[in-house]
Amino acid sequence: MSQRIGFTGPFSDVNFGDYAMLVNNYLDITPDEAVLYAADSTFLQKVVDHYLSDSSPAIRPVDLRTDAADGLDLTDASFTPAEALPMYADPQGLLDSVAGLDVLVVNGGGYLNGLWASPHRAPQLMQILGPVYAARRVGTQIVLTGNGYGPFGAYEDFFFSLLNDLPGVALHTRDDIYSPAHLRRLGVASERVKQVPDDLYFLSPGVPQAWDNDLPPKYVVIESYAPVEELAANLDTITRFVRAMRDVHDHAVVFLPLNLGRGGTDQAAFLADRLPDLHVVDIEAHGFLPIETAAAVIGGSSLVVSMRYHAAVLAIQLGVPVVSVLRPVLGSRQYYHSKTYGLLAKALGADIDQSLFLRNDMYETLDEVSSELSAIIGSQGHVIRSRKTGHDASLKRERDALIKQIREV
Repeated sequence: MSQRIGFTGPFSDVNFGDYAMLVNNYLDITPDEAVLYAADSTFLQKVVDHYLSDSSPAIRPVDLRTDAADGLDLTDASFTPAEALPMYADPQGLLDSVAGLDVLVVNGGGYLNGLWASPHRAPQLMQILGPVYAARRVGTQIVLTGNGYGPFGAYEDFFFSLLNDLPGVALHTRDDIYSPAHLRRLGVASERVKQVPDDLYFLSPGVPQAWDNDLPPKYVVIESYAPVEELAANLDTITRFVRAMRDVHDHAVVFLPLNLGRGGTDQAAFLADRLPDLHVVDIEAHGFLPIETAAAVIGGSSLVVSMRYHAAVLAIQLGVPVVSVLRPVLGSRQYYHSKTYGLLAKALGADIDQSLFLRNDMYETLDEVSSELSAIIGSQGHVIRSRKTGHDASLKRERDALIKQIREV
């Protein structure tokens, strides 16, 4: 019998990790038929054309009514499915679509938290959750993949009602430290909390191989989504780093943007104009960073220095040393610390020395790497080699069990 699977999640975003997790899950699950619920159909179509054109999944927009999206405030909100559905532009169409599914997959990511519930992201969060409310209303089975949960902040009531209104639905967490603790604060039963790796930690065999990308023989990768104004203020430090890599360590520096526009390619263009020795990975032609390109660039590097979580996910999985700079979000580094330390704890053990991998300041980190490149590579390499293989075996079993559960609905 043909299986029809729906997918919802943050994958309409041009941020690398969000759409890459969708592709990775889709290629592992290999649905007979699929519906992708989208906040931005135009961008998502580019990803589908590149990876999923053979299976031709349907893309269905999920739109909020204009009056519901304007000024949306989820503080102290507590919606039942019946209360939430009238917020959508076509609630009956959404219900009919979800009723025709065998299972709704709620794709992984870091969007079930107070950051995404805050006013500037709340409409997009509700677009992601529309199919979830519809599935609860019509009784379609729901499977959540490797999500992060919390911190919830002022939006605890909203997430309390959302997550406790999914009886019997396992909450698969991609970390086993902070997410379970945040879920306990919401009163979620411990037996509902299950462990899986991040949705992108094991690349699907269906992800294509990258074409030759004309990279230097030895290089380090850097990534930053800091505002261009901040890069300009610290250009001397970045310049000094590129020169030290070249003159002292015989390494080139490759800038890998993980996002279009101001989250990556704007920064790449700014630095490329001012640093002729900097190699920049061009993602404009695709309209996004292909998974295979990211894996090839990161996998061939000696070290990755990045602010983005999914650069660390790929680096650790590929056995590449990585320094992850925890940028503040809403005035706190806890958001990035929770998920990045959670990744390290899963892949390398909860007793891992965080100081080997996590930093607070990008420009101090660049100076440190300029002085300590070999020592950082050596110390991290030893830890990764000695710990990763054993942890990977159990993580792969968790991942395989999750994919099997979805396929057998």
